[in-house]
Amino acid sequence: MLEWYEKAEFEDIDFMLLVAFRGSAKTSIAKIKACRDILYKRHSLIGYVTYERESAGEALFDILTWLQTNAKILNDFGNVFDKRIDGTPEKKTQGNFVTSSGVRVTAISIKQSVRGKQKDFERPNCYIIDDIENNTTKRSYVKTRATMEFIKELFTGLGNDPEVLIVGNYITDTGVIAWLEDIADGNPDWYASHLPLIQDGSIMWADKYVHTDIDKLEDARPNERKPISIQALKRTMNKDGGNLFEQEMLLEPSTQEDRFFDIDKIDEALKQCKEFVKIGNWKYFIDSKDSNVRPLEYYHEQTRKRGRLFWGAVGADVAEGFGNDSSVIQILDFETGEQLAEFESNQIEPTPLGLLMVEAGKQLGNCMLCPERNSIGVATIDAIRSTGYTNLYVETTPPTSTLERAKKEYGWRTTSASKPKILFDFKRDFEAGLIKINSKPLLREMRAFNNDGVRYTSFDPEASNHFDRIMAAAIAWEMRNVRQGGVC
Repeated sequence: MLEWYEKAEFEDIDFMLLVAFRGSAKTSIAKIKACRDILYKRHSLIGYVTYERESAGEALFDILTWLQTNAKILNDFGNVFDKRIDGTPEKKTQGNFVTSSGVRVTAISIKQSVRGKQKDFERPNCYIIDDIENNTTKRSYVKTRATMEFIKELFTGLGNDPEVLIVGNYITDTGVIAWLEDIADGNPDWYASHLPLIQDGSIMWADKYVHTDIDKLEDARPNERKPISIQALKRTMNKDGGNLFEQEMLLEPSTQEDRFFDIDKIDEALKQCKEFVKIGNWKYFIDSKDSNVRPLEYYHEQTRKRGRLFWGAVGADVAEGFGNDSSVIQILDFETGEQLAEFESNQIEPTPLGLLMVEAGKQLGNCMLCPERNSIGVATIDAIRSTGYTNLYVETTPPTSTLERAKKEYGWRTTSASKPKILFDFKRDFEAGLIKINSKPLLREMRAFNNDGVRYTSFDPEASNHFDRIMAAAIAWEMRNVRQGGVC
């Protein structure tokens, strides 16, 4: 954890993400950074961001108290205020304050907009973000998405040489913190730490914790300085039969009991994900050697050079494009079982989504396209058909009498019968090593997916996750059982 203090200098990074167990002092580090920035006048405007503004106000109250009462601070820097500020003692909260040197610190809620915030014509470039994900937000897709959009807006409005410190717990595989870890992954502007209490069998804060009750009894320190027994802590936190200890202390929000996919298989796959090339909302997991050629075209050409035709599909889970759900396209190669690309957007409408699928299919030799046709998916199908693209999945229902014709319906229809089938097929082949997933967000969705999710249910905008990535991948994989046409 000493590395945290060193990185908090922000000498070679713009963003710092500390994801760690409860009680790891990450929030204390956030407050210490705020104090340091105030005392050394590193920034003229500092925003302290939490989900609820009251929590940010409580953090400001602590910072204000430290600055006015800490003997070492007062001895080295004197009083940084023209007069004493007491905040709101009965609530222990403070909305904002300004030091005598002109440094403004303000409490901000995720529910506010940061657009347009500035001081003396300067854009803010220092934010501390804490407590943005909790048990309420993780159960709501809408709240999770709103938090992501807030952070995107904050990033867009940063000034020069920004410093953004984000601290939090990892309480869900499909939430804001997991999303931020994906952004930080491989990005040189970011420093990211993911620190559970126990890592590779070792305790990460050995001065404070020991493994067992016996270890605590045998510890030579006086009672008031005795370490905490992790064994006892687990008993206390999981006394109601839950997995709070695993979630809060080991950063493992998913346990195997009710999970649909094998978590150990997913964790192994997470270690083997390929690096990706991001173009717009697309992620391509393709080692393209020619930057002038589009990744899918490059892959198709390399496939042809190896003497085989591309055998795969483009599958999609379709959303309205109003921000309440995501449209996802997944592209899989059936020959290798590898995920080649993933597209995700909660803003794209069904019609342009269909045109994107056509573009991807053409780059792969007119491979099979299969969007979900439930509800608004019909518009995606109509867009595909309007281009004349012929290799589109179709279900044919035989006639019930000689007076009827066979009924054709384009696209995949998700029902109480079809959903479990494609999910169990996808699970079986993934766990058998026949499918290679490269998308960390998809693997995290799979980690969070439980047995209840297998059942077909109507759309719930408040659901914590609609598992759009899984459904798109499962639909694409199902197309290996379908006769392909139009491949060249």
